[in-house]
Amino acid sequence: MREAKAEICVSSQAGRITGEQVVIGNGRLYGGPFVLFPEADPQDGFLNCCVIPHAGWAAVAACAWGIATGTLSRRAGMRHFQAEAFTLTSSARTPLEIDGELVGELPAKFSVRPRALRVIVP
Repeated sequence: MREAKAEICVSSQAGRITGEQVVIGNGRLYGGPFVLFPEADPQDGFLNCCVIPHAGWAAVAACAWGIATGTLSRRAGMRHFQAEAFTLTSSARTPLEIDGELVGELPAKFSVRPRALRVIVP
């Protein structure tokens, strides 16, 4: 938490935004029962992005309060938006995690294929 954090730039057809922490998802929940993307709909053809401008102790405290009160998606100055695709870049070496696993470093591109997942229930 004391280390200097790289600024991450998120680019999409909607524009550009920067922050120290970025989370991308396609469902409402994050980390279990916590609503991080209240507008998410896995069938709408959009990914959801949450950008936290400063990822320090104040953001951790704000997120903890958000988890306790059910208002996580509105804490720590989070900025939310949706797009069909995102590109993440950084001027410094920045690790990339997917579902909690380290998979490489930025830059990275994310996109969604609408209605590509079929679920069959007997």
